[in-house]
Amino acid sequence: VVDIAKAIGPSVVGVTSTRKITPDSGVFGGDMRESQYAGSGFVVTEKGHIVTNQHVVEGGTAFTVLLPGGKELSAQLIGQDATTDLAVLQVQGQTLPVAPLGDSSKVQVGELAVAIGNPLGNELAGTVTTGIISATQRKMRVGSTFMNLLQTDAAINPGNSGGPLVDSKGQV
Repeated sequence: VVDIAKAIGPSVVGVTSTRKITPDSGVFGGDMRESQYAGSGFVVTEKGHIVTNQHVVEGGTAFTVLLPGGKELSAQLIGQDATTDLAVLQVQGQTLPVAPLGDSSKVQVGELAVAIGNPLGNELAGTVTTGIISATQRKMRVGSTFMNLLQTDAAINPGNSGGPLVDSKGQV
């Protein structure tokens, strides 16, 4: 697990989405306020493409990526899909370490599962939790679509959303 955390950790980022909200004061013409939602993500290309969960960026008007070491970068939303709960952001002008992708169809029940992310916000950036793959091909309804999902008992907390679940080879 130490080697996995060292290998994948540099590609795991914090994602902050800024959303404009109207106060529920019931007063017409109330001022718009900003609210921030924090999650995690991981780099999938050296050109700065970052995968996160769609619910992390949903409704966002501005996006910030926190790199390991504390550097913050502005990001652009490239695409999002609510059905699969996936989104892609991109940061410009940076060469970033990439998390290698694996083949989830080859994952077996009982395999090591390592989750890396920012549970409960950027203050806990880079937190590593472990568990096993509890089930594969777990059919669940997401909206009107049935999806085959992996189930793990690794601790996943708010803020981990969008972070990678990694196998024993260090692949997402």
